[in-house]
Amino acid sequence: MKDTIEKSMEQMEKDKQQALDRALTAEELTAIAQARAENAEDKARNLKERLLAMEEKLKKAKEIQEKTMEEIRNKKNRIETIQSQTVSLSSAISVLEAKSETLKAAQKELMTLEEQMEAVDQEKQRKFAEMEAEIARTREMSIKREQEMVAKLEELNQKSEKLRQMTSKQSKK
Repeated sequence: MKDTIEKSMEQMEKDKQQALDRALTAEELTAIAQARAENAEDKARNLKERLLAMEEKLKKAKEIQEKTMEEIRNKKNRIETIQSQTVSLSSAISVLEAKSETLKAAQKELMTLEEQMEAVDQEKQRKFAEMEAEIARTREMSIKREQEMVAKLEELNQKSEKLRQMTSKQSKK
């Protein structure tokens, strides 16, 4: 019976040691799980902060996009105004060219009238030269405005492409 009690005691001691080992293992596992949970919480906070930062960047990008679109609309309106002015200038050039042709015809008629030729001829030649100079200036202005319009259109296209690239980059993020 003593042997049975000793065996029982030994068994109880083993069971107790195993229970202590299991409790220690459970505590270690709990500590590991706690560390993992804290790490996961840190990562979640970090991700949330990054998400907020990305949302702020997206908001700023949208504001920039709206401002850029407004600038594009304004520049488009300016281009339309310039185009309208160019049409007006072209019309004025046509009128001036027609007047130039009329002056040339009048000059030929005056040349046939020899008694008035001297005084009238000098005056008409002066007016003709002024008219051609005006036509040349008007043409130069028209060409200059057209070049400015082309440059502005290229600038708008570049800004539009940059905006598309920025929007594309923001969308990918």
